[in-house]
Amino acid sequence: MAAFYALINIVMHIVIPAAGKGSRFKSYSVPKTMIDVDGEPMLLKSVKSLGFEGTYIFIIQDNNYTDDIASKLFVNFPGCKIAAIDWETDGAAETALIAKDIINNDQELIIANCDQIMDWDHREMLKKVRRFDAGLAVLRTNETKHSYKTCWSRCPNQ
Repeated sequence: MAAFYALINIVMHIVIPAAGKGSRFKSYSVPKTMIDVDGEPMLLKSVKSLGFEGTYIFIIQDNNYTDDIASKLFVNFPGCKIAAIDWETDGAAETALIAKDIINNDQELIIANCDQIMDWDHREMLKKVRRFDAGLAVLRTNETKHSYKTCWSRCPNQ
């Protein structure tokens, strides 16, 4: 007997907060979103590495590079929405909240950093996280540059 599989078309919002201070990147002459990574702006390289299909919502700073990065985002992520703000936020969580009024709570939501290149199987991650109401991709590191929670023996291993 043949097995038939159908791909469920799930609409997803992917919010990319990119309007924080970028304090780890102050030594560069361009905003964090525009730092060259293998010939592409960091923001573009990072978001392409996610591999998700859906409606991308970018929150970026309004500056001298806004038109350039916006045109690249529109070409690479057709139908994306861009909010350019004229102030620095205190980080990704505050920045993501700017999109709260355009997020449909009946649709899946992913919030992803604007400065991390993901080397992963995004389909496998979605398959696992869809078994739950929410999920969080994490990494083990001793670096304090990432958003983090210190864990001791009470924290799970995985």
